[in-house]
Amino acid sequence: MKARRIVVLGTLASDPYAGMAWMHMQIAVGLARLGHDVSYVETTSTWPYDPIRQARVCDSDYAVAYLARVAASFGLGDCWAYRRSYLDNAWLGPRRAVAEDLLAHADAVLNVTGSTYLAKEGLQIDRHVYFGTDPVRHELEFAKGDGDTRAFIEAYTDCVTYGENIGNLDCPIPPLPRLRSKTRQPVLLDLWQSGPPPREAFTTVCNWKQAGRDIEYGHAPARFDLRRTELARVKRLATDPRPRLHHRSVGLSRLCTDLAGRIHRGQRPERASA
Repeated sequence: MKARRIVVLGTLASDPYAGMAWMHMQIAVGLARLGHDVSYVETTSTWPYDPIRQARVCDSDYAVAYLARVAASFGLGDCWAYRRSYLDNAWLGPRRAVAEDLLAHADAVLNVTGSTYLAKEGLQIDRHVYFGTDPVRHELEFAKGDGDTRAFIEAYTDCVTYGENIGNLDCPIPPLPRLRSKTRQPVLLDLWQSGPPPREAFTTVCNWKQAGRDIEYGHAPARFDLRRTELARVKRLATDPRPRLHHRSVGLSRLCTDLAGRIHRGQRPERASA
């Protein structure tokens, strides 16, 4: 596979939580391990959260130091750039001098979860890929004709989703236009500590309820409330005597092959009408 220039566009520093760090960095590092030239870029105009001051703030004091530390810990210490879009539009980081050129000319810019609105930031971009890590909501809003969602999705050249069944005959969720590939969250097992568990109980943390995100589609609402959909499964898991911890290493090669083929053919699909 030919090496490509790929930008992972995210909100790791704006939302400095462990899950966000692992999600973004495993995507970026996974692509780099496949042989691509990968940069992590952050340009959101949302004020970043500072956990020291416990508030969103109009400065980059914590955000940039945190991003530098996380990128270095994943081996990407020289491969990131941060734009202070909410203050003075200043570029920071090792790739600050080439960041705008990367966005404009990279083979693919993966906008993770679609959290960054580049048009709002006044930045140029060529191959803009919606990297859908939270499928269903945008698909249903688009299908229902929501104006904001349609305008948002139409800004993308391609769409990618974690929803592996979306588009299948037995799946009621309609696919977004220009859906080019389905993928999974890459898991880099060598970066996770191995060995026996420190205690018998397996613990995790999650947000049980996503308030205000339910959406009506067809004859029933789509619920974004884990208490309704997953609590019974968790209870069964707690009483199941069989081992339930499985290791899975999932790469991005299928996604890269699909996008690379389109880049090689010079394809750029027409925008679907709203």
